Amino acid sequence: MKYVLTLLLGLIVCSVQAQLPEETWHLGFKSGAAYSRIADLTTTIIRPGVYRGYETEDKYRLGYVGGIFVHRRLANSFIAIQPEFTYSMQGGGYSYKDSLGLEYNADFDYQYFNTAMLFKIYPVAGLHLMFGAQMGFNIANNKVKYSSNQPELGPDLQIQQGLREVLRGNNDFTLPLGIGYEFGEDFPLVIEARFNLGLGDVLRTQANGFGFIETPNKSRSFLLTIGYALPFSQ
Repeated sequence: MKYVLTLLLGLIVCSVQAQLPEETWHLGFKSGAAYSRIADLTTTIIRPGVYRGYETEDKYRLGYVGGIFVHRRLANSFIAIQPEFTYSMQGGGYSYKDSLGLEYNADFDYQYFNTAMLFKIYPVAGLHLMFGAQMGFNIANNKVKYSSNQPELGPDLQIQQGLREVLRGNNDFTLPLGIGYEFGEDFPLVIEARFNLGLGDVLRTQANGFGFIETPNKSRSFLLTIGYALPFSQ
């Protein structure tokens, strides 16, 4: 994140006039990467105080994000609005190993259709800060992958199917916070870096025989996108 901020500040020095024009509707297309995780998976999968001699880790997932947005800068102000619709590959992962030699990984490869309303504040030139609200609709809520180093203890595909039935993905309501830069009307490229803070539980634990329990599992994700904005009305 600090390298992105350094780049954006450097761009301001080079071109203080860069920004999309005011009072013009722009239709934009964006594409980039999402780096996401699901918090507190260990608490869900391993009941606290029951087992000993193990190590776990909640892992990040790297995925694609892309979609469209509409942008309008208000006249004589430092504010713009930006509704957007995106597709994202998000979720997270979980790894386990214990003193008996068992190791396994569970990857939650969720996919979302997102709709967001963002507000952008321009402290100077094309540099802008963003905040808003986003709802992500999980369109692959049972996409869990499981693999282990000891499949003889239980076939991996059988355990994977059990996990898909028990751990189901929820929709994801998030608070987006970010920073970006617009190069201007002659070259309407937009670079944005964003952090999405999950506010709801993205994992629903069904009744099961694994010993899994229901706990709040919130999402955390970082997004880096490049977009191109075209004017379509004024």
